[in-house]
Amino acid sequence: MKHLLCLLVMLFSFTAANATKKEIIAYVIFENNTGKTFDYGELVIPEIQTKIKVNTTENFKITLPFKGKYHFQFLTNQFSVYIFQPKKITNKKNKIIIRLTHKSNTNFEDKSKNYSFILNKQNKSKIIEQLLLTGDLNFIIHRIDNVFPDEYIKFKDMYGIGVLKKNCLTNPLDYEQARKNNRLISNYLNLIYGKSWLKKLKSKPLGVE
Repeated sequence: MKHLLCLLVMLFSFTAANATKKEIIAYVIFENNTGKTFDYGELVIPEIQTKIKVNTTENFKITLPFKGKYHFQFLTNQFSVYIFQPKKITNKKNKIIIRLTHKSNTNFEDKSKNYSFILNKQNKSKIIEQLLLTGDLNFIIHRIDNVFPDEYIKFKDMYGIGVLKKNCLTNPLDYEQARKNNRLISNYLNLIYGKSWLKKLKSKPLGVE
């Protein structure tokens, strides 16, 4: 009986130890460059049916029950939200970056409509350079969530071009606007860097080949 009891205790300890090893520590990192105070939001993790209330932009860590794919969402009425994360959360790839930006629909097409002259190649380059200086130059991506591959973080740092997320394509006008916007930015990058920049984006925006 004693031997059986010891065996059960050892088995329980081994199972508990293995369960602990499977857990993954992930780090949530906020980027708020708007100058606006953050008050409240919720981090939602659908895979484990978890909601975490957040009232500060201080970085924090969370314990996930397993490594693998997660679709993090961050809900707030104050900002537009972009989430950059690895495709799979592992011990080495475990940073979830939540970028808070001003609510706007800024993109190349919107800005170009403010100019009365015809957009020839020279004028297009001037507008793009102005948007780069203000940090308002973005590819447009249509998705059902607000998650973006973390490769766009490095791309933003390297080229100054971010991503503007919109809802899934619902009509041909949205499709055409996104395609034109992304193609104009693509042509500009080709002019300045050749084709080398394309290797930095595995997930190509609509209109970019």
